[in-house]
Amino acid sequence: MAARVAPLLGLLGTVIGMIQTFSRLSAANGAIDMTMLADGIWQALLTTAAGLLIAIPAVIAQSGFLRREKHVNFVLSRLANRVLMVDAQPRDRSA
Repeated sequence: MAARVAPLLGLLGTVIGMIQTFSRLSAANGAIDMTMLADGIWQALLTTAAGLLIAIPAVIAQSGFLRREKHVNFVLSRLANRVLMVDAQPRDRSA
């Protein structure tokens, strides 16, 4: 869940940062100060990086869990097949 939501939150922060930047630039009436532009871009990049810092480890962990799940499923399937094979073998009834 976090792997899916984090990039979207980062993107939302990027969009909000850009909106604030262009809002300040439009209110400046032609007198553009580079700090106004840099502040909004800094916020946008910071939120994007935060979203990626959450999403990348979450995707890696999810991949590891899925690999482990497949391995456990394989082992349990083999074990079940062995149990069924033993049960299907004819028993010696002479005893």
